[in-house]
Amino acid sequence: MKKFLLGLGFGLVIACSSVAFASDSIQALLFPTSFEINGSSIELNNDYMVFNVDGHAYVPIRFVAESMGATIDYDMESQKIFVKNRDLDLTDPDYKSISVGNLILTKDGNNTKVTGQLKMENMGNEENMVGANLSFYNDKGEKIGDVAITGTNFGNKTKTFEAVDTGDFRAYSNVKLHIGAVNYHILGGGPGK
Repeated sequence: MKKFLLGLGFGLVIACSSVAFASDSIQALLFPTSFEINGSSIELNNDYMVFNVDGHAYVPIRFVAESMGATIDYDMESQKIFVKNRDLDLTDPDYKSISVGNLILTKDGNNTKVTGQLKMENMGNEENMVGANLSFYNDKGEKIGDVAITGTNFGNKTKTFEAVDTGDFRAYSNVKLHIGAVNYHILGGGPGK
């Protein structure tokens, strides 16, 4: 009888612990689907999967955001996902055919990472080069950060860029764009002129 009670008690402990363990888990099924975003059929690549949990489809937010032309980034410190999809409204007063926007600033160690979008209009080339910088200012007008945007393949379509600089300037109040070079042609003036 002792063996029976000991076995029953042991079985109850295992059963209760497996129920407690299972309550912290989620059962998800792979959900085969296709996407149409703004009238265009978009294929889901092998890096992403869609899940069905309790009758709800869970889609990869980065895939959806980027397919809709948005900027997306994750800030580990605040544990927040940022998605921005607005008009690119930041321009250099002396060079209005290049616009920047949808800026997301996240902490990256002792640095600030800036993710944003840049568009070069009326350039006629799909592999345009740009050299620019974004200067960030606090509410007193003091510069608190600066990042460089450099690269090629900025064409007539909006492209995402990432830039990093030291310090934490996520709490900026104002930002200014300065275009320094376009297609290997250095432009006059300087930031904040």
